[in-house]
Amino acid sequence: MPSSFNHWLELAFPGTSVYNRSIFAPGHWAHDSKIEAAYSLDPKKAADLLTQAGYPGGKGLKLKINPIQGFPEWQLGSEMMQAALSQLGASVEVQVQDVPTWVDALVTTHKYDISWDNPNYAASEPTLFFGIPWSHTMNDKNIVGLNLPAYQAKVDEAESTLDKEKRRQAILSASELWNEAMPGITHGNVTRPMLWRSQVHGFAVPFTDLVVFRTVWLNK
Repeated sequence: MPSSFNHWLELAFPGTSVYNRSIFAPGHWAHDSKIEAAYSLDPKKAADLLTQAGYPGGKGLKLKINPIQGFPEWQLGSEMMQAALSQLGASVEVQVQDVPTWVDALVTTHKYDISWDNPNYAASEPTLFFGIPWSHTMNDKNIVGLNLPAYQAKVDEAESTLDKEKRRQAILSASELWNEAMPGITHGNVTRPMLWRSQVHGFAVPFTDLVVFRTVWLNK
């Protein structure tokens, strides 16, 4: 079992990762320093919680972890989770899935135990995280389906005001409620290096996977 989540991240993403439980990366205006170190690695507490849930020593707990095909770092991380859970006595299988199967399980059928991804929202506009792919009930295709009125009220508040400080306070409250309910857990942030030549002009560094090339031109 990794000695810490920092060690886990460094093995999966050497030199490019930082441990962080806040949804948004350190330095982002919506980063929450109060929760950035939440949920430290505690095998004894994990074992106690398994016993409380009816799985003493992990006996009877069977789980599948589904990383996406073509992303070796996610498979490595899944195998590390498998090893950690196995040390707690659980029976864990890592089952790599192609993208259509993975999306169908997470978005349509919800038939999965554990999966993870790098959704590329840690440096973005916060409402992209809260409103589009995750848990706001306004989104019929939400992944985790967090039905918590106080959380939804804070997300709505953040989306309905232009005052940045009021938005920030609402987002911090939503982040803390999200972290407390824990429908999904943030392990940390990964830097994505990008390089381009001096003759490339008009390129904007994207904050998601959606790269726009309409404004790009070459000066050779």
